Amino acid sequence: MQEVKSQLKAMGADMPVATSDLGDDWTPELARVADAVMANVHPFFAGVPVKDAASWTWTFWQGHNVPLTKGTNTPQIISEVGWPSGGGNNCNPNPCPSKTAGSIAGITELNQFMADWVCQSLSNGTDYFWFEAFDEPWKSVFNEPELNKEWEDKWGLMGPDRALKSGLKIPDCGGKTAT
Repeated sequence: MQEVKSQLKAMGADMPVATSDLGDDWTPELARVADAVMANVHPFFAGVPVKDAASWTWTFWQGHNVPLTKGTNTPQIISEVGWPSGGGNNCNPNPCPSKTAGSIAGITELNQFMADWVCQSLSNGTDYFWFEAFDEPWKSVFNEPELNKEWEDKWGLMGPDRALKSGLKIPDCGGKTAT
């Protein structure tokens, strides 16, 4: 990252440089040279039940990423947080014992996580990017139907047709909005 920054400055471009990585892949060394710490934090991939997902995300973030910039002005951003609208369930690291165990991909669960996360973040000031606006059908190549893992292409709030998914509810956080 230092090399990229140096090359940009040599070209007359003085701009912030950062990267985004999995929340537990950030190191103190990387955080020291980044102009922002941006981590992907997905409770679904940890196998967390949706009722606990927003608090798990906050706790993970506070424990893994926030300490990396303690005593600095380096911005902290969750670069990806979301929930799939269908495709099975996940009990990482183990196989799920039933279809109702672990993280369940579905519209009901997406609605609950989004409401819990968005409203909590408005209250506690967490900066984040919701993952994601649109489903990406090309990601179906990463699905594993034989393992009941068919969620990779189902993370959007809207389908490939750019229409809001049926049953999706945009959270009402009591009048609070992002600034």
